[in-house]
Amino acid sequence: MNAFDFLKRKTVDLGSTASNQLPDRANLFLRYMSGLGNKNLDLDERTLDAAREFSVDFPEEAFTLEKGATPSGEQFEYKKLKNKGIPFALKPRSGPVSSYGLPQEGHSLSNTLGRYNVAADPEKGVRITDTYDMSNAYEDPDLTSGKFQPRKAWNEIASLWNPSAGFRNNPDPMVRLKGRDQNVPFDFQHLKNTFEDGKYDSTYSPLTRLARAGMYVGPFKPTPFDIDVTVPYEGRIGNSETYSN
Repeated sequence: MNAFDFLKRKTVDLGSTASNQLPDRANLFLRYMSGLGNKNLDLDERTLDAAREFSVDFPEEAFTLEKGATPSGEQFEYKKLKNKGIPFALKPRSGPVSSYGLPQEGHSLSNTLGRYNVAADPEKGVRITDTYDMSNAYEDPDLTSGKFQPRKAWNEIASLWNPSAGFRNNPDPMVRLKGRDQNVPFDFQHLKNTFEDGKYDSTYSPLTRLARAGMYVGPFKPTPFDIDVTVPYEGRIGNSETYSN
């Protein structure tokens, strides 16, 4: 190994170690935008604990139907987990998991893994695999295109105080039309809720909006990377194995 390769490797090691000290939503996003990828990837206890908790199958009677509303006022129904003190029969599951719509404890997943896959191993724990790429059928493909789009960046920032601005970058043309028809120049209550913990949509927190705005004006296309981590069923979260390619 020559001096240049040695220095490059040490720089990557230092960068990955520093990135691992950040909350996972920042850690994964920084790795995605910088090209660091899954080098020496580690996940924090909050994410792994939530992943372990929600990577199980609950019987239908464990949920109750609730009503809620988005920050823009749209009404929706969702299933909410009942009192955890009730002894439901749980078992590790295998297959796809969507963290969107989970109870409050799952919000750390909606900001990190999002939709991912789990495979239950009776001896080792729950293996979580995912590709971090911020690309799906519900996402604007321009977000990860590397194109300079200041108007869309402004829409993200304006959504902090204008709920309709958040619809303007949606890939669905009907949703985008709704964003134009319901234009509100400034909504003080929406701005207040945006920065009040627990009031905003956890998927689109203030930091998320600002990060997305940065992606719309970034001069490069981010690099997706794989996540592969095993969470033990019991014991300290820190004992989980972390894999990197």
